[in-house]
Amino acid sequence: MVDAFEKLCSRHRDIELVLVGKGENMDLLLARLDRVDGEIRKKISVVPPVFYDKLEFFLKDAYILAGMGTTVIDSARRSVPTIPAYP
Repeated sequence: MVDAFEKLCSRHRDIELVLVGKGENMDLLLARLDRVDGEIRKKISVVPPVFYDKLEFFLKDAYILAGMGTTVIDSARRSVPTIPAYP
């Protein structure tokens, strides 16, 4: 996802990537983020897990979501295009 975001930034300067939650490969993600160019890295936020009722805060401004479980259903209800993620 980070690789794709880097490529998108070359074409779309006004985009951001918000990563919410954590997973078993969080250490690999953080290590990958350490290798991202400084200007692009400023556009990536890593947010710790949030309670389910707080997800609306992130979904209301989303243009696309990569997620799993009920988050996919919630984003579909809000007509946010979704890419299902698998563990």
